[in-house]
Amino acid sequence: MRRGVYRQVESFFKWIKQYLRIKAFRGTSENAVKTQTFIALCVYVLADTVKKRIGLDQSHQAILRIFIVGLFERILIFRAFLDIHP
Repeated sequence: MRRGVYRQVESFFKWIKQYLRIKAFRGTSENAVKTQTFIALCVYVLADTVKKRIGLDQSHQAILRIFIVGLFERILIFRAFLDIHP
């Protein structure tokens, strides 16, 4: 039984590294790890929602790059995805 639990935990962390792009945790407390994981999960769901609503073929990584640029530029996110310049 313990072996099955360890495999589930290992699978969960593998999924986190692969899909949430968490390479290292910034904090060591339980709260810090939970917070960083929750934020990464929210961003993943946001990117997936945008991808499905707009019907994009880009990868999640490409969508996340557009989000990052959108943080520093004054553009509407949907315009960035649709290649419409303000």
